[in-house]
Amino acid sequence: MYRLLPIVVLLVSLVALSSDAEVVRSLTTCKSSFYKGHIPKYIATNNHVRICQLLNNKYHYATLFDKEKRVPVYSAYVFKSDNNSERPLWYYEPQVSDPSSSEKSMLEYKPGSGVKNQATDEDYQDATAYKYTKGHVNPFSHNSGDGATATCTYTNVVPQLSNFNNVIWSAHETNLANILKGNCRDPNTPYVIVGAYPSTDKFIGVDKKVNVPEFMWSAFCCANEKNNGILSGAYWAKHENNGTVYEISMSDLEKKLTKDPVNPVTIFVGGCKAQSQGFLSEMTDGWVAEGMFGKILVEYVTSLLKSLWATWFE
Repeated sequence: MYRLLPIVVLLVSLVALSSDAEVVRSLTTCKSSFYKGHIPKYIATNNHVRICQLLNNKYHYATLFDKEKRVPVYSAYVFKSDNNSERPLWYYEPQVSDPSSSEKSMLEYKPGSGVKNQATDEDYQDATAYKYTKGHVNPFSHNSGDGATATCTYTNVVPQLSNFNNVIWSAHETNLANILKGNCRDPNTPYVIVGAYPSTDKFIGVDKKVNVPEFMWSAFCCANEKNNGILSGAYWAKHENNGTVYEISMSDLEKKLTKDPVNPVTIFVGGCKAQSQGFLSEMTDGWVAEGMFGKILVEYVTSLLKSLWATWFE
C-alpha cells in the first residue's frame, strides 16, 4: 500500500494540473469573458469553432477559431494585471483536431501526433515560416497563473513577422496593459477582445494552410460595478515589420471588420457606452429590416428613440 502512495500522489497531481479546452456550441458557455455576456455579432462563420479555454475547472477566456485557416479569429478575456508566471510548453486542442474526441484536455504537441485543423511546431519550423513567429492573440502577459498558462495553445496564436510580434505589437500590449492598470482598476472590470483579420493569399506551414493575418486588432471595454461601460478603446495595425498601431473609434474598427454591410459587426453591445445608450442598443439590436424601406424605417425609429431618451432622461 505504502509503495503505491507516490504513484497515487503523482496521478492526483497530474489530474489537478490538467489543462482543458472545451469546444462548445456557443461561447455563452464562457460568457464571463464578454462585456454583459454578449458575443460579438456577425464575425463567426460556418468554418469557425467556439472554444472555452478551461484550466483546472475554471474558464479563463474564449476563442473563436477558424479550422480552415488554422488560426484564431479572436480571443476574448478579462485583463489580469499581475503576471509572474513562467511560460509552459505549447499545446494543441484534441477536439479541434477530431470533433468526435471525448478528450477535453490540452495535450502537449509531439511530432507525429496526427494533429489536424490547427497549426503545429512543424508548421512554424517549415521553410515557408522562416520569417514568422508564434504571436499570441490573447497575450500571455495580460493573464496570470493558470490563465497565462492557458494562452499557450495553438488555437490562440497566429503567424507574426518577428519584428511585428516582438516590437510593434508587443509594445501595444504593454501600452494597453498600462491603460487598463491606470484607468480600469477594481471594482471595475476590463474586458478585452483581440483578433487577427485573415489575408487572402498568405499562408505558411507544411501544407501552406496556416493563414498569415492581414492586420491585427484589439478593443477594450471597462465596465463599472453596475456592468455599464465607462471607458473603451479600439486599435489596429497592418501586419508588417514596420507597421504602426493606430487608435481608432470603435465604430471605425467595426467597419474594418465588417464583410457584409447588411450584417455589420458589433464588438461590444451598445458600443460599450453609458447605460442609456446601451439599453437602447440592446433593445434595437435584434430588429431585422427587410428591403430598403424597412431598413430606413428601423434606422429612423432607432434614432427617434435615442433622441427622446436623451430629452427625457439625460
